[in-house]
Amino acid sequence: MKFDKSYFNFNHDLYLCLAYDPPAQSIYTKNLSTDILQLLEKDILHFKSKGDVLLCGDFNARCGNLLDFVSSDSTDHLPISNDNYPVDFNLNVRNSRDTTVDTRGKELIELCLGNQIRLLNGRTLGDSLGKYTCYNHMGTSVVDYLLASDSLMQNILYFNVSTFNPTLSDCHCKLSWKILSHHFLDIIPQPNSKVMGSKFKWQENSPQAFQSALQDKDSKNLISHFDTSSDINELAVKLNEILLTASKKCLRRPSPPKKSSRKIYTNKKFF
Repeated sequence: MKFDKSYFNFNHDLYLCLAYDPPAQSIYTKNLSTDILQLLEKDILHFKSKGDVLLCGDFNARCGNLLDFVSSDSTDHLPISNDNYPVDFNLNVRNSRDTTVDTRGKELIELCLGNQIRLLNGRTLGDSLGKYTCYNHMGTSVVDYLLASDSLMQNILYFNVSTFNPTLSDCHCKLSWKILSHHFLDIIPQPNSKVMGSKFKWQENSPQAFQSALQDKDSKNLISHFDTSSDINELAVKLNEILLTASKKCLRRPSPPKKSSRKIYTNKKFF
């Protein structure tokens, strides 16, 4: 899914991918002709050339506390100056309550290192400890991740692993996040919109009276011009006009509040 930079005022277009990689030992994985992480890496390379990348899903990978960036990276080790070498910036150390590392986890970390993609779990406001994301009969683990382009990290305001809810999933927790955007909606006032100023009293006979009012000549004329293919704002104005016209013909308005008859003497002496 593409989020246009001109609409959201991002520095680059944003491409979101929702992913699922079955367990490494599952029959489905064994029958695959291509590794899913390899397919993801090809897509990452393709879309990173167009903008920033954000991936979220169940990767069935346990990464423990492995670093997903090259610590103290620089170009000093290169024999010649190379401006095309992408230097990794030092990030906050990623925490995880799941310290187990499996083969899939190492592969996911290699994907991050090779493409400057970073894990948000365990280092972002809202999940500084790296909460468990999966609860099943085998125990607890962290296998669901949010991954982002290195250049997108500063725009991630919040990341949260919700408390496990068996109503929403068999064993996984919901992941949610917030991204900084500078999008503004230009609200154009509608010159033809009418606001129902006065209230109407709804009495015991009002339903029958209102239905009858909708059947009269004026109401039928308005209803006949109610075209559902029109703009939504225009439809709202027309619907309001139909209801207001019928209401004025059959419903009573509440009586205005009575003014107090008590006289107020402003110059009355109090001594």
